[in-house]
Amino acid sequence: MTGSTPFSIEECENFIRSFKKLAKVHRADFVALVAEVLEDLIEDQYPINSRNEPLPAKIKLPQGWSFHKLELKVSKGALDKSD
Repeated sequence: MTGSTPFSIEECENFIRSFKKLAKVHRADFVALVAEVLEDLIEDQYPINSRNEPLPAKIKLPQGWSFHKLELKVSKGALDKSD
């Protein structure tokens, strides 16, 4: 968006490790979960399964903005273990 504060997201080793573990455990269900979460975020940027997350002191958001952490609840018991 024009006039928005630039923001950058960079990969870190912990993210890559967690991502690979989730993808391995949930297989095809993982892709469906990510697609569902993205569709939900388009409709509501602050869903009920998110919480306000504080930022480091040196980072300032524009007035009226907040940073939320999305909490994904994935049940491994719902997966088909027959493969």
